Amino acid sequence: MYLKKVNIQAILEDTNGDLLIGTWEDGLFRYVTGENRFIHYPMENQSSILSLFQDSRGTIWVGGSGSGLHRAEFSADKEDISLITYRHTPTSELSLCSNYIYSMDEDLQTHSLWLGTREGVSIMNIYQEGTFVNYQDTGTRYHLPVHEVNSVFRDKNGLMWIGTKGAGVFYANTRLPSFHIFHSHNSKVLFTDYISALYVEENGAIWAGFGYGVDYYHRNKTTSVVSTPRPYHISCSASTREVLLSAHDEGVITCRDGRKINQYTTRNCDFIPHDLVFTVYEDKKGNWWLGTYMGLGVRYKDGRSYCFNRLEGSDKLLTREITSITEGNDNTLWLATNNNGIIHVRGNMEQPEELLCKNYCIENGSLPVNTPLCFLVDSQGQVWAGTEGSGLCLYDTKSDSFRSVHRTYNLPGDMVGSMEEDELGNIWVGTNQGLAKLSPSENEEFRVRIFTVSDGLADNFF
Repeated sequence: MYLKKVNIQAILEDTNGDLLIGTWEDGLFRYVTGENRFIHYPMENQSSILSLFQDSRGTIWVGGSGSGLHRAEFSADKEDISLITYRHTPTSELSLCSNYIYSMDEDLQTHSLWLGTREGVSIMNIYQEGTFVNYQDTGTRYHLPVHEVNSVFRDKNGLMWIGTKGAGVFYANTRLPSFHIFHSHNSKVLFTDYISALYVEENGAIWAGFGYGVDYYHRNKTTSVVSTPRPYHISCSASTREVLLSAHDEGVITCRDGRKINQYTTRNCDFIPHDLVFTVYEDKKGNWWLGTYMGLGVRYKDGRSYCFNRLEGSDKLLTREITSITEGNDNTLWLATNNNGIIHVRGNMEQPEELLCKNYCIENGSLPVNTPLCFLVDSQGQVWAGTEGSGLCLYDTKSDSFRSVHRTYNLPGDMVGSMEEDELGNIWVGTNQGLAKLSPSENEEFRVRIFTVSDGLADNFF
């Protein structure tokens, strides 16, 4: 049997490779590709078909012209068809909004069948057949500013697109947020939404720096630890198990169990060059390295302490404003400065007078910009630098320089302000236009996923 003088309205290739053909007034046809023949299903009162769709379960749906939505069930030999029909019922708001089904597609996020109809959009969970949520221009809780929808479509990113007659195109994102936001108005943890520093202990206790000080949250109780403007950094000493706080003009404050233990300033110790301390980094040997407004300071685990701006013979690079510090796998130090590039410190770290420094900066071509912000030494030993202006940079051992890989990975914006590697080897990168996740792949490159406010972030700026 062949199709002659048939008005075709819809064609669908099913998972078996057969073609289902919906017609006007002549019902449904199947072309069995392996046998080169047609099967005709007249469908009697449902003979005019506007749309066809097969969902993720393999179920075939038939959209009728005035006859509603039909779930088609075929016999084992494909020769016969039976229909389960859902129609519009004026007295039920949970019924189909219209019996004219122009288009269908499935939202794989929610496993719902979206129907474009003469009266709006009807959405039905495929595991709760017969119950519809209707989006219409009038008479429903779910408003859609258009009367007639002639097309619904899911793109490869999971967005649902709605084509209308006379009102343009709409899209909907039904993905659940990837992030949970703690706001000051709905959280027992936060009293303000501005967070400048954060550290979470193994027992779940949270240390958070705000515009007014540092709070400690543990066991559903929040305690104000210190009151100080602009806390910059919070970390934990692996050797003493003390939490280390650095803040504007407050030196270094040590804490434990939500209480202040000690405070080190220029007035009572010899390892703080200036009371404006940006960061405290404890190396693998338990030595504390301090980045301050007037350079580097160190307190060795054995009790010795030095300020490099007062140490005779020390490299002048170590007296610059230092904002971030990390340690490489070779026990050398990497320092970020304020507008003076990156400093690499080598030599015997136990002998501060003998340390050697190299400057990576725009002037000598070894760094694209002079504004590094943060570091990450990953599990492979690679040194990453986040910058303002050139985004993410990676240290190249062969050329002994940093090169920007921001565009290589198509990262948003031009600033990287924070980085962290998780237990699976994913590198999380905070930018000025979203949060990026770099996942390692088999070819030693990275797959990149960008998260923005549309994924549930409170803001795109990190």
